Parts: sequence; structure tokens; C-alpha cells
Amino acid sequence: MNSCHRKANNTVYFRLLLAALFIFLSLKALAVTPPGTVIRSQAQAWFFDENHVRQQVSSNEVVTLIQSVTGVHLNKSQNQWGEQGLKVTFPHQLVNTGNISAEYQLALSSPSGITGTLHLDKNHTGQTNTASRLSDTVRLKPGESVDLLVEAVVPEADNANIHLTATIDTPECQSIVNPSEQGQCQAINIDTIKKSNGVVYHVSHRLDKEVAYVGDLVQVSVRFDRPGQSSGVNKLKIKDRLSEHLEFIADSAQLCKDHGNTCRSTAPNSTRPLIFDYTKGETSGHGEIRFLVRVTGGVGQTLLNTIDYSTYPKKDGILVTQQTNRIPLKIIGKKVIFNNNEYQPLDEPDDSIKVIFSPNKSTANFVSYVWNRGTQSATYRIFPVRQTNTFPEGSLYCLSNNDQCQNFTSQVAIETPQLAPGEKQAIYLKVQLPKNLHDRTDYKNNYSLELEAVDLSDTAIRDRVQNQLINIIDQSTSIDLTLGHPLNGNVSVPGAGSGLDQQPVTEKTVIPGKTLIIDNLYINNTGTIADSYNLSLESSKGIQVPEGISWHFLDSNNLPVTHTGAIKPGQARAVQLVIQTSEQATPHPQSLIITAVSPVHHVRDSLSITISFTSTHHLQLSPDNRIQAIPGTFVTLAHQLANTGNTNMDNIQLELTGSLKSQKWQSIIYEDMADDGKLSNNDRIIHKGASFSLKKQSVKHLVIKVFIPANALSGKENVIGLKATWNNDNKRTIAEVKDTIVVNRSSVVITKEQTHWDCENVFPTGNTFSKHSFPVKPGSCVIYKLTATNQGAEPANNVIIHGAAPDFTRILKKTNTLPYRETNSRHDMNDIHISGKNISATWSELLPGASISLYFGIRIE
Repeated sequence: MNSCHRKANNTVYFRLLLAALFIFLSLKALAVTPPGTVIRSQAQAWFFDENHVRQQVSSNEVVTLIQSVTGVHLNKSQNQWGEQGLKVTFPHQLVNTGNISAEYQLALSSPSGITGTLHLDKNHTGQTNTASRLSDTVRLKPGESVDLLVEAVVPEADNANIHLTATIDTPECQSIVNPSEQGQCQAINIDTIKKSNGVVYHVSHRLDKEVAYVGDLVQVSVRFDRPGQSSGVNKLKIKDRLSEHLEFIADSAQLCKDHGNTCRSTAPNSTRPLIFDYTKGETSGHGEIRFLVRVTGGVGQTLLNTIDYSTYPKKDGILVTQQTNRIPLKIIGKKVIFNNNEYQPLDEPDDSIKVIFSPNKSTANFVSYVWNRGTQSATYRIFPVRQTNTFPEGSLYCLSNNDQCQNFTSQVAIETPQLAPGEKQAIYLKVQLPKNLHDRTDYKNNYSLELEAVDLSDTAIRDRVQNQLINIIDQSTSIDLTLGHPLNGNVSVPGAGSGLDQQPVTEKTVIPGKTLIIDNLYINNTGTIADSYNLSLESSKGIQVPEGISWHFLDSNNLPVTHTGAIKPGQARAVQLVIQTSEQATPHPQSLIITAVSPVHHVRDSLSITISFTSTHHLQLSPDNRIQAIPGTFVTLAHQLANTGNTNMDNIQLELTGSLKSQKWQSIIYEDMADDGKLSNNDRIIHKGASFSLKKQSVKHLVIKVFIPANALSGKENVIGLKATWNNDNKRTIAEVKDTIVVNRSSVVITKEQTHWDCENVFPTGNTFSKHSFPVKPGSCVIYKLTATNQGAEPANNVIIHGAAPDFTRILKKTNTLPYRETNSRHDMNDIHISGKNISATWSELLPGASISLYFGIRIE
């Protein structure tokens, strides 16, 4: 965003955020999904039953585990011309494209029998006399890169090759047999030395600074050498495709000889691209072309600069173009980005997000983020732009740096705390709509309000974000994070109440190098509709945790998670937070913030903690289910009981409760011996009062069989509770899930399945789809199949299947292939709507016994 004219929509609808990491060394790195990440997702379906009542059902969860993957990229194979006996230099870049740190074995070889030397171009000059000789190993973090130079002597033979090989030597790489995966562990550049009989130039370039402010002048020096004595067409053409943030300074160019002692003015043939074309021997011998460029923008970016040069190395009159070394230029200064993205300071408009708003509350809540993308600390003033405000007259506003805002007025403005470079500040905007809104004709219209952030020390540094309310529906969303126990209406539970508490909910110390586990962290859905939440941990400054601390959340299966999955209204889900400190970590306490935020509805809550070390033992039951059933039948409900602690647990007992137990509903608990969520002859009944043990870090799979009486009334709901109790510090502790069974003759069940995909070809169908989890690597693709089946006796109308691309993924569309609907084995691409990371498909009718499916593909980032 260059000015206040660039907007980021904070329109609060159908958006899932990606936590992404941008690393700058001498190359801007792309975000790679971290190893161990667990991608979990569910599907939902809506329909109208035979009584024209809107119903909602949810599918099973599918799980994808991101594997660690190595990666290597060498840039690039090239030709260099030279006279026999003279030296030539090849610039290269080595990049770690994997998601883990790796050590690279570097080697030079030559089928032509020539000998080369390898140098580390730390100063980015492209000259071996200023570079250091490199050993045979380099260790790089994910996304990190280094510049290399290969130097060799031109042999007598023409077209001699020298190979630069970078190899990751690990047991995993040694075991790879698939040729398509070899690129994860090895890369080869083949450089060709061509013997010339014409005029040869060796060209490199450098900058007079590695960092610059906006407005600074930077001198570019292009060094050329004509080392040989061959005759021919003496031509040198220099082309610099300047970055959009660099501007050539007119009349600044000079052509210098005699080691820079003799210079004269020279003019480019064009300025964008910047071209110098010499054809009359002005560049014989050696010298430099020097010119100035002005930095016009790009604060916080690293600009990469390379130059093309063209000569006639052979007397056959063919012009040959080669490329110099690359040079990074880090742009520093002041810059602010105002957007709706909690994880990335994106410099472009974002997709819309929709606020779920309840007229009963009469308040719309928005959260946006001010990012200091400059390289200096700054304080920003935040205020609404009245000229672009379309909220109805009589609306009141509250603006705050936290979500405890209560003072509603017609005019608001606040200041942020001082933000260090890279820090962000959440901005909470609440809009109180007029009480007579229901009587107005614009009740369903779009409302929007822009907020502007202005640097107090330089009012030219500013940006805007747009807060938009697309429509108003009679539902509400809210969340409450608690520690130790779920909310269940108990306001004395630690962390109860929205907003960040002044004091940490837990405060202990942890020895550096040890692990801290925050157990029984509950995400309570206090709204009126199902929702899911992204989980994060950051310092009290709103940036990533201090160096030396790593963290992840664990679900009930003791697997890493970044979001909760769907949580029904009034229910809670427990997770563990695992914090690992290094031995070099600062030993004093760190103030950290745990945050859960709905990526769809944008509601959030936070807890403050001081890191500590503790041992835990705990059981977790999951998930909660909601299904429909026909009178006179039975249904099965799958659950997992996990010991997520670090000790074995004994004397565990299970108990069933039911709101309609007195009306002849019957339930039986089985141990699912096949772990497939289905009943089989080998499954064993677990009787009431029976005790069993569960080893640490293990899971017991359960199935509940529920009989529905033949006289059960349509529309009736039976809430069945499954409790697990055990002794914890001499106290009886309970873990519980609740299943909701709705009696309905239009009984629709939705399932979600997945399969591997190569991202390109016609995708697999049939039995290749499965509910089971499987591992994938970053960059690979998965196809989801969402199937809704009417198991009832009456048609279901206006059926909508809804899916989404989970965190660390994006929907992949293929023309005439994906996504598509399937109805009675017929395929079509009609009535499919994609909005950002969300996808839905609509059918007018689903007959009894029939099934419909939605297929769509995702790519793992």
C-alpha cells in the first residue's frame, strides 16, 4: 500500500488466514508449511426438511500430516567465454527450498578434466579477489540462500564443462528412489566454458551500499574487463532492468578508465530498461560504468539486482548475452501497513471477510492490524475517514487498542503504543447501529467505514483499511478462552470473560532447555452457531515469541494443531500448549499471549501467561457429533479417548447420559478394536462401572450404538453425553463429549474423504478416497470428496454442501476438471461458489436414498 488510496478490505466473510513466514537474508524466501503441522478439516451441509425447517449437519474430520522435506535450488547453469589460459567466473545462488534446516555438501567436478575453485561471494561483488574460498559444506535455514562463485581456467578444448553439485547427505535422502523426488536432495548446475576468438568481456557489478532509505542515492558500478587480445567486433551492451523502486538519475552516468582515475560523461540509450550500448571501442581494456539510482519505495524489502551484458565472443557475428552476479539492496525507512491480516503485513488488498452480526446485540465488531513495516520505531494515530463512511445516521463508534472498548461516541480517535520495526497492534472497532434499524429500508444494505493510520512523526506515512458489514443475520458468534476448566457458565474459571486479563492466568518459571506444557486450555464457543478457531502464541508486544522459544499446540491425539476444528455453540474443546526453550534462552519469565480467532467470523479472545514448567496427566475425549436419525433404527457415533499426559493412567471409567433416556432410547459403548469408527463382531462392550487403564500418549477408540424408538417424534433432539472419569491428585476428574441426535424423516448425513493428487492430471475416483489420515509434503495436492446422503424417508430440499481449504492450503482450480458436483453419477460444474478459501455447492432436491458429492482440490503451501 503506497498511500491512503490503497485499501485492504476488512469485510469480514469466508476467509481463512494462513500463518506464513517471510525470511530475508540475501533472498526473499517463500513461506513453506512447517513439518509436523496437522491439517484438520470438516465439511457441513444445510437443507430444509419435510417440515421446511432448516437443518445443519457436520461431517467427520479428515487429517493430513505435513512431513519434513528437504529442498535445494541452484541458480543457474550458464556459459562463459574466454581466451585459452585466462580465467572465467560463474556466479551462482544456493537456496534452501525445504521446510527444515539442512547441510549442503558442495562439490566441483568436470568431465572435461578441468579444475575449478569455489568461493563465497559474501560482499556481492562478483569478483573472486574480494570473495573467500569456500569449504565443501554450507548450512542453511529454510528459505536462506548464499551467493557462490566458480572460477576456472579456459582450457585448450572448446565447450568444456564444470559441474557444481549441492547435495543433502542424510539417510532420508539416500533412500529416495523416485526420480521426481531427487530434486529435494540434490541440484546440479552445469557451467560451460566456451573458447573465444573474438572480443570477450568479463562483467560484474556492485553497489556502494547494502542498505538504503527511501530517497537515498545509490551508486551502481558495472566493472568490465577485456583480458584477451583477440580482434573482432568490439561491442559491449549493458542492460539493467531496474526494480520498480529504483529510478535512474539523469546525467549521472560516467564511463571511467585507468582504475577510475579518468572519467567522462556517458548517456544511456534508454532508461527503462536502462541500456548502455558501446560499439566504437570505448570500453577496450578495463574500466567501469557508474551511475546513480534513487530509492523510491519498497521499505522493508530486499531488492535483488542483476545485469545482462551482450558481446561478440566469436567472429561469426552472433551476439551473445550473459548475466552478472546478483546484489541485494535492503530498503529501510518508515512505512505503515493497515490491513485485516493477523499474520502477514500484506502490501495489497485482501479478500473480503464477513461479520456475523446479531441485531439483538446491535453492535458490529471489527479487528484490523497496524503493522510497522519500516525500520524505525513509530507511533500511529488511528481515526475514521468520515467522507467514506456509509453506516446509517445515528450509528455510534468505539475505537480501542484492546477489545474492552465501551465508550461509544460519534467521533473517535486513538493512538497506538510505540511499535518497533516489525511489530503490529490490533485495532478494535465497534459500531453500534441505530435501534430503529429493523424499520429502515437499508436493513440489508452494505455498510463500510475506512480507518486511517498516520505516523505521528511523519504524516506522509499513512495507510487505510476498510471495515465492511455486508449484511446482517440473526446469529451471533463469540468465544471465551479459559484455563483449567471449560466455561459452562462459571465466571470464576481462570480467563472467563472476553478480552485480555490484566494478570496472567498462570505464572511459573521454566528452566532454559526444558519444556513447559500448558494443559487444559479450553476454547469455549459462546456464540449461537458452530465455529472454528486459529490458535497462536505471541509476545505481549504482538510479535513472534522471543528467540530461543518454540511452541505448538496439541490436540486430543497428541498431534500438533494450528486450529481447533468445528466447535458447536455452547461447547468447548481442550488443547495443550507446548513451549520448548533452548539452553541459551533468557532465564527470566516471559509474558506471552495465547490467542484464538475465528478465521471466518473474526471473533477472538486471548489469555496472558508467564511461561512455566509443569508435568501433566490428562484424558481428552473427542469429538462432539451432530447427526440425524430415523425412528426405529440405530446409529453409531465414533469417539477417541486419549491420554495426552506423560504418565500412565488407571481406574478410568465411562458413563453415558441421555436427555431422552426415559423415552426408551438405549445406548451401548463399544471398544472399537479396528479403529475404523464402525461396529464389527470383534468390538467389545464396555459395561458401566468397568475400569481400565490407558498408557501415556495412547488412544482408545470408542463407538456408541444408539437405538431410536419407533415412536420418537420428528424434530426431537436427544443429547447423549459420554463421560470419562479418573483420579487426578485424589480428585475425581471428568472429561466429556456430547452427541446430538435429531429425529427426522429427512435424515441427511455428510461424510468427508480425501486422496492424493498430482495437482495436474485427471484426478482419481472410486475407492481411492478414504477418511483416514495420510502424510503429505509441502507443494503436493489433495482432493476432498464431500458426500451428502439422504438416509431418511422424505426428500431434503435446497441442500448446500460447504467446504473450505484449511490453514496452510489453498483451493486449486482446474479448467473443466475441478471443482465439480456429482449427482447420480453425472458430473457438472454448475451452482458451485468459491469465495477465497471457501467453497459451496447447491442442489434443489435430494431424494431418499440418493447421494450427492462435491469434489475440490487443495495445494499444500
